[in-house]
Amino acid sequence: MKATVRTLCCSLQARTDNRIQKTMLCQSEFGQQFIFTLARPHAYTPTRLHTCTLARTNGLTLIELVVVMTLLVLLAFIAAPSFVSVTKSAQVRTAAREIVAVLRYARAKALSLGRPVLVSFDREQRTVSVLLPTDVVQRRLTISEQTTLLGSEIKLTDEDWWKLSGERLETLEPEQFATDPSPMGRERTLPEGVEVKSIRDLDTGEELNLIAFYPDGTASGAEIVVANEKLAVVLEITPLTGSIQLQELSPDELGSRQR
Repeated sequence: MKATVRTLCCSLQARTDNRIQKTMLCQSEFGQQFIFTLARPHAYTPTRLHTCTLARTNGLTLIELVVVMTLLVLLAFIAAPSFVSVTKSAQVRTAAREIVAVLRYARAKALSLGRPVLVSFDREQRTVSVLLPTDVVQRRLTISEQTTLLGSEIKLTDEDWWKLSGERLETLEPEQFATDPSPMGRERTLPEGVEVKSIRDLDTGEELNLIAFYPDGTASGAEIVVANEKLAVVLEITPLTGSIQLQELSPDELGSRQR
């Protein structure tokens, strides 16, 4: 065996017929095993077991580590733009699902209360909330909460009601509304970078800030666009049923659609 071959050796000494027999079991780095037995006269010596030593441990060299780290950095650099794009698209989808949940909650609330329920959008603050008739909200609040309610009351103008009700204006009376205190109705903010681009009446194309749901299941027909620079989701509210359909569009598709 050449001297360059690194080996792992264990030595064992034992007394045999007044002779010290030394046995060495060696294994090369290539997996080959060798046994050496040496004997010499010696006085009695207790049996001793010598610890095995490893001349070379398995592992990566410095060059191998540098190569691996370089490859990982290159892969991260290549994948980073795709990861950012996927994350931004996921934010829009999450925001759209939250708005759909709020709209469906408002529709169910209108059916259960037998009263109109509104969904309010603040596009500058990127918030959405559910508005209930003030008397309904007051019945659910404690005395201390009713005191603070006055600051959140919303008085709708005639113009607002005209936009909300259209031909059904004669069936409604202007009421004061307040934010629903329940977890689903409370004001919520859209994720950073996501905004409501537009809310348009399906018939007139006029911009809206309020969507109404009525006790008979109908609603204000509207198209809501939620978007960022990577993705747009269009929510269309059917006026006759109050149902909501979603459609995903790229920024280019959205631009050509709005022309």
